[in-house]
Amino acid sequence: MEKILIYTNNQDKKLKIEKVARSLKMQVQVMSTKDLPRNIGAIAGISKEPANAHTMPIPVFYVMPEVLIFSGLSSNRLDDFLNAYRLAKIEPIPLKAVVTLYNVNWSLFNLIEELKRENKAMSRK
Repeated sequence: MEKILIYTNNQDKKLKIEKVARSLKMQVQVMSTKDLPRNIGAIAGISKEPANAHTMPIPVFYVMPEVLIFSGLSSNRLDDFLNAYRLAKIEPIPLKAVVTLYNVNWSLFNLIEELKRENKAMSRK
């Protein structure tokens, strides 16, 4: 199942992304701050929530950034989505990830923090 997981506070952007995904017959799932301690695979619906779910402490004043996570898309379908996203002139979301065997068991919080580190490292180059 092709699924786009999204978090943004920008309602207009969310609606545009949903429209792009629908045009490509992809599902969209909106995430919330309540998902931060959850397992990426469970959020995407491809694995069960582990027994120790929701035990990770999240910083009290943590501000969740915009993020797009792609689940179940082939590289061609990912390219299709990203091209349609650009053609729709939707403001970029710098934090993006694909659910992989490596990160499927990570919490959303851990994935976002890793994406932020990677983004910062890439910005320095």
